[in-house]
Amino acid sequence: AIGYHPVLCYNLQPYGQGCDEDDDYYFDPIAAVITLLCTGIVARGLNMGKIVINAFTFAKIALVAFLIVAGLASWTGNQFDNFAPRGAPGVIRATSLLFFGFIGFDEVCCMASKADNPVKTMPRALAGTLIGAALFSGLAQFSLSAMVPYTEGMKSIGFEEAFANEGLFWARWLVAVGELVLLPLVVLLSVLPQPEVTAAMAEDGLLPPIFRQMNRKGTYVKGTWLCGSFLTLVAFAVPFVVLWDVITLGVLMSFNLTNAALINMRYGNGGALRKPWVDVLVWLLMITMCIAGFTFNQGILSPLLEEEPVIMLSVVFFGLSSACALAIMGGIRFGFETRCDMDDTSIFKAWGVPFVPGL
Repeated sequence: AIGYHPVLCYNLQPYGQGCDEDDDYYFDPIAAVITLLCTGIVARGLNMGKIVINAFTFAKIALVAFLIVAGLASWTGNQFDNFAPRGAPGVIRATSLLFFGFIGFDEVCCMASKADNPVKTMPRALAGTLIGAALFSGLAQFSLSAMVPYTEGMKSIGFEEAFANEGLFWARWLVAVGELVLLPLVVLLSVLPQPEVTAAMAEDGLLPPIFRQMNRKGTYVKGTWLCGSFLTLVAFAVPFVVLWDVITLGVLMSFNLTNAALINMRYGNGGALRKPWVDVLVWLLMITMCIAGFTFNQGILSPLLEEEPVIMLSVVFFGLSSACALAIMGGIRFGFETRCDMDDTSIFKAWGVPFVPGL
């Protein structure tokens, strides 16, 4: 067991023999129970989910506010004496990790169908989510760096250990218990939009009709339990070290497919293939941008982070594929007529979509 957490290692060996809490290669019944409970809350309907989420959210904000205030109150030294000690590569690495803290804002878009007035509600919801996440995350990171100034060779440190080093053991336990209690919020927010997404896919024939069946209250109960059961199995059996890579790939794939689908829909292929050339160009756009992203990461960004020379062949491929992608986007934008009512005031529209996200 890990503490009081019962586990069963994949290799059926005692804990510690090729199975530890860092690698996470064990069956996790607690994670499965949490996921199953969150599924039950969502299956009860949006009103129940909203009550629980709001309560957890206020508690989460209170915890983060405590971290900020307590961290700044324990300010030691001057972290500006050695500001950004690892230079631009360190800043980029940290930014890539913190990016995942902003993933949840896309769930606001998934719930747009439940908004009474999406034209007014969605911009406010998106702006509030992004600004709030950036503000609280930034202040929390700042307070942690104020409490634990950088020293050469130091390892990463969290708030719990930082408070313990300052002798604030009560704060350490408060943070540990608070994070444990509020952990289901993340799971609940992950389960909440799934029935809406799968119902929309079922309406387009991509999933069986059972996913779009509603009860009398307008809740996709069957779709919720089908999605929740699968997520429960994943939480029980798949190690987080694997899920982390799946999340990275899934986020990139979902964003790209969503943007590609929007281009197709806007230029004549909504619900049926009416403009074959638009579809062909969208696929070419995705291929060229994949080449551009891969060559930029492997041949330009990664060497710069490792303080090594960039690979010139990657620079050439990145430039050519990026130029092709820009040409394709221009061809779609100016070569085809928009097939949806862009003046409809009931539809929420964002500036530059879908071509700025395509970049």
